[in-house]
Amino acid sequence: MFQSFLCVSHQHNPWLVLMAAAVSLAASFTTLWMFVTGADRGERQGDLWRLYAGLVGGSGIWATHFICMLAFDPGMAVSYDPVGAAISLLIALTFTSAAVFMADRIKGRLRLPVWALLFVTGVGAMHYYGTLALRTAGVMSWDPAYVLASVVVGAALAVLSMHLLDDRGAGRRFLLASLSLTLSVCTLHFIGMAGLRIAPDPRIVVPLGALPRTVIALWVGGLALLILLAAVCTVALAAKARTSARKLLSGAFEATPNGLAYFDANDRLVFCNEAYQRGQAALGITSEIGLTYAEILERAVRSGGAAAGREGEWMADLLRTRRDASSTSEQQSADGRVFQIFNNHTADGGIVSSSMDITELRQQALDLTVARDAAQAADRAKSIFLANMSHELRTPMNRVMGVAALLANEPLTERQAELVSIIQASGSGLDRLLADLLDMSSLDAGAISIQSAPFHLGAAVHQVCALLAPQGAQKGLPLRVALDAGADQRVLGDESRIKQILTNLVSNAIKFTDNGEVVVSALASAEDVTISVTDTGIGFDPADKARLFARFEQADGSSTRRFGGSGLGLSVSKDLAERMGGRITAENRPEGGSVFALVLPLALAPEGTDRADRAEPQQDSARALVVDDNSTNQRVLSLILKGAGIECVLADDGRQAVELWRAEGFDLVFMDIQMPVMDGVTAVRTIRALEAELGRPKTPIIMVSANAQPHDVHESQSAGADAHVAKPVSAGHLFEVINRVVNDPGGPEAAAA
Repeated sequence: MFQSFLCVSHQHNPWLVLMAAAVSLAASFTTLWMFVTGADRGERQGDLWRLYAGLVGGSGIWATHFICMLAFDPGMAVSYDPVGAAISLLIALTFTSAAVFMADRIKGRLRLPVWALLFVTGVGAMHYYGTLALRTAGVMSWDPAYVLASVVVGAALAVLSMHLLDDRGAGRRFLLASLSLTLSVCTLHFIGMAGLRIAPDPRIVVPLGALPRTVIALWVGGLALLILLAAVCTVALAAKARTSARKLLSGAFEATPNGLAYFDANDRLVFCNEAYQRGQAALGITSEIGLTYAEILERAVRSGGAAAGREGEWMADLLRTRRDASSTSEQQSADGRVFQIFNNHTADGGIVSSSMDITELRQQALDLTVARDAAQAADRAKSIFLANMSHELRTPMNRVMGVAALLANEPLTERQAELVSIIQASGSGLDRLLADLLDMSSLDAGAISIQSAPFHLGAAVHQVCALLAPQGAQKGLPLRVALDAGADQRVLGDESRIKQILTNLVSNAIKFTDNGEVVVSALASAEDVTISVTDTGIGFDPADKARLFARFEQADGSSTRRFGGSGLGLSVSKDLAERMGGRITAENRPEGGSVFALVLPLALAPEGTDRADRAEPQQDSARALVVDDNSTNQRVLSLILKGAGIECVLADDGRQAVELWRAEGFDLVFMDIQMPVMDGVTAVRTIRALEAELGRPKTPIIMVSANAQPHDVHESQSAGADAHVAKPVSAGHLFEVINRVVNDPGGPEAAAA
């Protein structure tokens, strides 16, 4: 190795050696920069960049070699074979280009060895073949040890250069990679030259066609100049690209409404936009490029513009949050504005910091919270109002309709009977309107629950028609029922809701029909059951079809309309049908009238749920406990029950009812909900607990209350009630519920009453 230094210092011109090193460094830097740039481009553009890198690298290696050969002084006249020089240039270009392409194509462990093998083979072949192009009066030979050493050292430095280049994020290592590649080329050359031996031989004559040193110097000088120009252009392009990228990023950062800043791995501020500076200034912090974040905070503390009185704690908190890979903090300015700060670490250890003024967002969130609370309070107030109004309206209606029903069973004159029927019809209409209003509110709140229990569909249709037949008879309209065999059987569904919908449809048909008839039919298919209500009435204008199911809408909405009604029935019925997975359709009949059809996916009830028709229980000896805080309600319910031979005992509140039940025992209990001292739900729960404690059989308990919303029914069932009957009470419906509860206590139909 010492011989190599002697060769350089004693047999070479030092200025030309330095020139060769500079050319080699410029070529290495340009080659590696082009290689990295090509890796970031697409396949076609990348190949062009790699080809350029191979040509520049090969030319640089060849120029380095021949500049060093010009610097070499063997002590005798020399010249160069042009063919050999040209072939050596071709070798350098070919192998360097191949090395660059393979370094990009090959991945994994073979990448570095293949790169080094191709690169050093090209450099070595070019060097030794190019040296053979030397023409002098002597015989050349090489020391094999030096030849081997030149190849090994050159290969090792080539591997190191590519290894350093792999860390593209570090600019310092990129420069080191260029230096390593330069050393690979230069050390291979000079170690090889140290092993060169020239034995003078006067018999050897230098060929006339050989190039003199001046010509080869011009060749090499021109090529070196091109390489240096390429390097300068490359650096200029890189600088321009960086400048363009910085301008692009700067424009994008400034266009961002939020503050953005970048701190390097040493936490030194490299860049920030105006929004970031304004936000930090509002917090009493002046952001200055080149300072570390800690230095920026220290200046803010010294200026007295931030965290007066708690400077140390303030700085410690901010610096501690920056240590996390990702952190979010909030800071409040002196004028009350709130800024949210986000810090995220980059791969090279830097920090991207962003700030956002969230003062308006905070106020909007507060306003939304206030609005939500107000809406919830209004909704609660509405629910309380509806519950109270339901109770207050149903309670007197229960008295009026109960007394009217009792009067209807008394011997009356024709005029008296007419007056009683008017009272009953008016009460029924008011009850239906109240039920529609409450259902509308429950549907809006999502509080309507759909039950699924076995019931006989044909029986339900007949019951609705039997209830409304007198209404049709008053207008001379027959109400006929036509049931398909597949529909006249037990199915699974919500009987009460289906009856409610069917009642609305049949009532409307009777209301809007003056002549002809109303027919209720049911037809079952494999997928669903269709219950149709067909009338011969006025029909509807097709243009008004979309309005039929809207709330508070009627086909005739003028002040001179013939038919009354709130316009809620069809809307509520449509919503209920959809809740049950079905739909309601409406069509005009060509011959006059209309057809409203309820289509529901009702499955057949499982086998084993059929029960024989129940006979009304023998109630002659039954004793019932009637619990209600209103004496009139007690009296009305007692009169209805006594008409069926049921003995009644009265209680004014839940506590009195529990005491009477414990002392005497009853066959039936009728319990109101809203009462003083102890409410009905608590009383039911207490009775059920005493039954379990005393070992008594279960007493049928029916809630009879004006609290008839879905949550009231659910609460009653949860307490242990067998059924829930809403006021106003009709005698027929009450005895139907009693029959169900007595024959099947706790059954699915009892709860749905």
